[in-house]
Amino acid sequence: MTSPRKVAFASVFSSACIHRRMRGALSYADSHRGVVIRDFRVPLDMASRTGPIPEVNALTAWKPDGILSFMDNRDFDSLLERVENPVPIVSMAAVNPHPGVVLVGGSMPKMLEMGIQHFRQQGLRMVAMLIFDDDPAVQENCVRVFAAISKISDPSLAVHIEPVSSESLADLDKSVEPVPPGLADWLTRLPKPAGVMTVAYGGGNYLVRACHALGLRVPEDIAVICADDVDLCLCSSPTLTSVEAASEIIGFEAMKILDRMM
Repeated sequence: MTSPRKVAFASVFSSACIHRRMRGALSYADSHRGVVIRDFRVPLDMASRTGPIPEVNALTAWKPDGILSFMDNRDFDSLLERVENPVPIVSMAAVNPHPGVVLVGGSMPKMLEMGIQHFRQQGLRMVAMLIFDDDPAVQENCVRVFAAISKISDPSLAVHIEPVSSESLADLDKSVEPVPPGLADWLTRLPKPAGVMTVAYGGGNYLVRACHALGLRVPEDIAVICADDVDLCLCSSPTLTSVEAASEIIGFEAMKILDRMM
């Protein structure tokens, strides 16, 4: 009997978005015999640890034939460093290029286009984007795409970059005070009412809490659109509008590609 092809599903979060992508991958496995998927949650602070990480050790000890991942650049790079035997990998998050790693994800330009269109349907003339990523290449790409789609005349005002760690964005109970000075100044200077988009995981909730801390009304002063799934959107007060990628389809297609690579 042929041994099953073992796939490790690795991520740092447990959220509706992750569950949908896992469900998509499992849907593929259910219709293609011989694929076994096991879920591994690695720590959010994995990149800052120097010693052994039990969760990663468990993943490598299982000896998967392939890995599906959903994590940011820093955590993904840390995982690659700790996986001793290279295997095919498909990332469902936008990470920097690596040999043998395939990216499968939603279209950021399409998400931004839908969000901007929604803002303008609401009569908002000022649309802006808040970028939390600390990777210069990601920052440059986000600014370029947003400027092209929104056709803004003053990118220096319409786009703000405020690097915030994934741990802080994902912790919905963590205080945002004091609000970073650069972010506080930018939100205060934006012509009101304004619509602000962010595509970082947990970024919408963080932005709403920052507005509250600055005495800005949401959505009367700052309307917010994020890219999170329903669980994070409902945790916000007020609840958030979101342009979310088709996670189940992404999971299914990612697993299909990984199966071909194994």
